[in-house]
Amino acid sequence: MELAVRKDSDRFVKQGAYGALQARLRRQSGKLAEIPTVVLSAFDRSTRLLPFLFYDTLMFPAGAGAIANALNQAGFARTRAVFQLWNPNFKLSRARFDGRAIEMLLISSMHINSQRAYDAISEAWSLDAERPLVIAGGPKAIYEPYHFWPEPGKRNPTAPDVAVTGEQYVLLELLDTLLAYRDARGTMRSAFELARSDGALDTIPGLVYLAPGASVREPVLIDTGLQRLVRDLDELPGEETALGLLEPPHRGPGLSTQPLDAARVGRHAKIASLLVTQGCKFNCSYCPIPAVNQKSWRYRSPESVARTIASIYDRFHIKYFFGADDNFFNRRETAEALLSAMARSTAGRRPFRERIRFATEATQFDTYRNRDLLPLARDAGVYATVVRHRGLDCNTDQ
Repeated sequence: MELAVRKDSDRFVKQGAYGALQARLRRQSGKLAEIPTVVLSAFDRSTRLLPFLFYDTLMFPAGAGAIANALNQAGFARTRAVFQLWNPNFKLSRARFDGRAIEMLLISSMHINSQRAYDAISEAWSLDAERPLVIAGGPKAIYEPYHFWPEPGKRNPTAPDVAVTGEQYVLLELLDTLLAYRDARGTMRSAFELARSDGALDTIPGLVYLAPGASVREPVLIDTGLQRLVRDLDELPGEETALGLLEPPHRGPGLSTQPLDAARVGRHAKIASLLVTQGCKFNCSYCPIPAVNQKSWRYRSPESVARTIASIYDRFHIKYFFGADDNFFNRRETAEALLSAMARSTAGRRPFRERIRFATEATQFDTYRNRDLLPLARDAGVYATVVRHRGLDCNTDQ
């Protein structure tokens, strides 16, 4: 599952490209707001295990939240984020958004939950003419996208229309292309078929889909190659928007008329996940993190992190935060700047250390090397660091 890596500046899209793409989509927001969309975080309850048991119910998955956030900020106002652990009986066939059938279904899945993703795709196919555009994403799609297509000869085969093997930018670039093919009476799925047949998707890195003329029964796939990353994480939308798009926990098969009320979000999503830094300088043989990040080190500005934490605390009354970091102490200058900004910030008119509890992830090597920063981390509201042991086969110049 090890990924290849682009070289040098080819790893990134141009500075400001994400903002420009989002702005281009938002200019069509009147049209995009009419497209009912569900982002489904697939979850198999049989995979629940320690040490995540019980905690897994308290945090909406970061990947699905980031996608729902990106869609909403780009103008897809009718977007709902569904977590199968909260909504175990969700059925696409029973879901309606303001009385309308779902036009786009985006499924985020890890490998251990992939069967639930396959089940959701199969149900989508059962809708025949009402089948939405089905987009697969998440770690399973990034590392093993071909698994979503069945082996030739399988009875009643189903598959997504496309697998996105990259981050938010790849998805928005795909949708921007499809909108050029969607007429007033068409759907996103019909637009996809037109764009696929026309070869318009071939130049978007980070996609896997059926070649024109191929079928799910006899699949021939086009892989457009490695994604390009957004270098500056400040270009991506903040996490607070996604928390306003959550489907309320229930055991019904359909969607509620409204997303989870802001006053109740903190009762169910007691922990908010934040994208703070991405990447790790080590090259452990068992770990795919460096390659998926194109051997790069990316991070948000300290001001952006502090502002997002304060906003989520004030709006949703959430005090527990988890930094979805690969190695928070990977670069000392970044960690020190982030912790310093958090230490001097306030939430609810009180310092972070009195209001919030922040946990993150780092390697044992870097945590120990930067142990003098731990008092500052405590002042910043950090109460736990999940320490990953650096493998004996790691290679580093540090």
